[in-house]
Amino acid sequence: MNGSEKKLCIFISHNHKDADKAAEIIKNTLLLYGGGRFRFLLSKDLPPDHNWHHWIKETIGQANIILFLCTNLNESWEWCLYEAGIFQGLKDESEGHLIILHSPAVKPPLPLADLPAIAAKPEPMKKFLKQLFDFAKMSERIVPITETFIPDEQTLTNIANKICHLFD
Repeated sequence: MNGSEKKLCIFISHNHKDADKAAEIIKNTLLLYGGGRFRFLLSKDLPPDHNWHHWIKETIGQANIILFLCTNLNESWEWCLYEAGIFQGLKDESEGHLIILHSPAVKPPLPLADLPAIAAKPEPMKKFLKQLFDFAKMSERIVPITETFIPDEQTLTNIANKICHLFD
């Protein structure tokens, strides 16, 4: 098993260009506090002149979790639904999780209504982050040297607040 296989791999999907910044901030924040547990995949990392459909299938196949950032329902959800379909076709429930992070003012699109959804409010976000860090800690994908690291309550609160502000 190589180093990248030991990390919990998270693909961040979104439907709105404004969410590029939110995806990058979430990625960087979790990398900072994750103790080496996480690896992130973002659509902006698509190499130039690369076949998008091939790249997205290959990339989603590596993911353990897909986070959908639901910031704006006025935009098209076609690509997010496409990515969800690929993920569900490649993974069973024990292998991967689809999770929606959304503004409290925005409901997730109806085709994704059966997925776990976390409103960008401090307490639900903090609970989600705690589960995410615990999942990474208990998963066999953990990098062994960091297995005892979980952010303390105040750090979790700070991370939750930072992420929630991205959905304002």
